[in-house]
Amino acid sequence: MKRPLFLKMAIFSLLLAFFGENEKTTAGTKASRDETAELQKKLRKSPNDARLRVKLGTLLLREENYDAALAQFDSALALQPDLPAAKFGRAEVKFLQGHLEESLRGYLEALGSPEADQFVSGIAQRLGSPYAVRQITMAPGENMMARFAPNGRTIVFQSNRDGNWEIYRAYADGSQPVRLTNDAAADEAPCVSPDGRWIAFARAHEKDRASEQAAAREIYLMEAQSGNGLICISRHRADDWNPAFSPKGGRLAFVSDRDDVRAVDFPERQSDVFLFSLSDSSLTRFSQGFGDKSAPCFTPDGASLVYVNNVNGAFEIFEQRLNSAHPNSLLSKNGSNERPSPGKPSKGGPQISPDGKRIVYFEKRDKNLDLFLFDREKNNVLRLTCDPATEAFPVFSPDGNEILFTSNRSGGYQIYAMDLRQPVARTELAETLRRLLGQQKAATQ
Repeated sequence: MKRPLFLKMAIFSLLLAFFGENEKTTAGTKASRDETAELQKKLRKSPNDARLRVKLGTLLLREENYDAALAQFDSALALQPDLPAAKFGRAEVKFLQGHLEESLRGYLEALGSPEADQFVSGIAQRLGSPYAVRQITMAPGENMMARFAPNGRTIVFQSNRDGNWEIYRAYADGSQPVRLTNDAAADEAPCVSPDGRWIAFARAHEKDRASEQAAAREIYLMEAQSGNGLICISRHRADDWNPAFSPKGGRLAFVSDRDDVRAVDFPERQSDVFLFSLSDSSLTRFSQGFGDKSAPCFTPDGASLVYVNNVNGAFEIFEQRLNSAHPNSLLSKNGSNERPSPGKPSKGGPQISPDGKRIVYFEKRDKNLDLFLFDREKNNVLRLTCDPATEAFPVFSPDGNEILFTSNRSGGYQIYAMDLRQPVARTELAETLRRLLGQQKAATQ
């Protein structure tokens, strides 16, 4: 049977595209080799030209010829010990070879030079610290898990500044905090309804089962401005946590272990995502199957939920439409190329940008939690923090320009803001390098 003309043309177009890409790659490789040969020829005439050696080293580094690149950078430094570009290039090689402490020292030296500005972006991207960060809570005690109000001008968060975990409201810069709850139980993980009228949160109450060591939680609603009108919506002896409003405010997702009827200790119980209707108080189980589901977040169109699930000893991020029983793994086959720590949470707290194109989350790497940004359209992951501290619970601002997160980089847990419009400053990047160096030295002692 003859193939239809349109099919022949489609195949022909694909072949042209394939061979075209191959030709581009071949041409690029040839140009790189020609440039390398030309630089080597110039070096034979001017072997003491340190900057020429840096150019050759940079080209060899781009070709992933690390040993040859390192030899050129070392030769350049032997000729001109204070050459910043050679220090930066050498640090790049050491980083890619896995010699972290040596690379950090080289980066720091490059940042201390008069030519430092040209290296800031490259170092920030390499380490995973691309944007400016500022601390917005300074109060005694600890402050965590901030969420924006829909207007973007205020935030809600949990704090133990008065001796117990309570819910507070403040301006987006952390100023003028107001305490909204006053209860002997621990109040945590607040979020604001889309109309700004209500705050949902989890309140911990002790269970009477002797085998359970932790406190069980219930989901509550209260008026956002006054903290009055307290309503318990979960009403179950199981543990309920992680509330999240739907975009139009008609539903509240939360996590519960209520359907795990096994006679096991509290921390071993399996959890699922449930949906509570605020119009008729009906409750339905959303997620199915094995695992520990947690941290639900609605997509901006309200058609899907994103959450994490521990199915193979490590938490991964899934997306599931409200009318489907089949979740889709978002990051297991792309993005991070590092293995999760077996038996420990690898990813957590996913939050979706207002335009639905990005997901920010925290991930366990190098025995630490840091923030990462998944671009759904480009299918890539950008590391946002590389601080030795623990950093978690990120959330986008309503305009998508900022990310709030929790970190203990200043000692106790406080709330920080990352401005996605402002690249990291040299001084801030240098301070991050110093903290990383301190961590590396402590690990080797």
